Amino acid sequence: MSSLPRILRRYLAIVLYLMSKVIYRKGIVYIRFVGTHSECDKIDDDRLDVLVTLVEQYEDQHYSIPLPDPIDMIRYYMESRGLTRRDLEPYLGTRGRVSEIMNRKRPLSLNMIRKLHT
Repeated sequence: MSSLPRILRRYLAIVLYLMSKVIYRKGIVYIRFVGTHSECDKIDDDRLDVLVTLVEQYEDQHYSIPLPDPIDMIRYYMESRGLTRRDLEPYLGTRGRVSEIMNRKRPLSLNMIRKLHT
């Protein structure tokens, strides 16, 4: 492929990308179809397993979800359960330390993370 002119390599890369996107969309349609029709036979089950694996790989490459920020995650958890910063004191330490952590002035320690996990 390196012997091809640069412009041709670029167009080829675009075509391959678009083909993979079309195959991905067709795979999603097929997975939904098989999932909603119980009369599909054993051959469809095997094909479905392979297709689901391929779709998962495509989604991991093109639609990856980044890990959330730890402080934003703690805020979300607190907000969804009606908790206050005072409720974090048994896990993170004193009121001042909780404030420092929530304001991103001090990082979470491994011990704090372990306490929050339990």
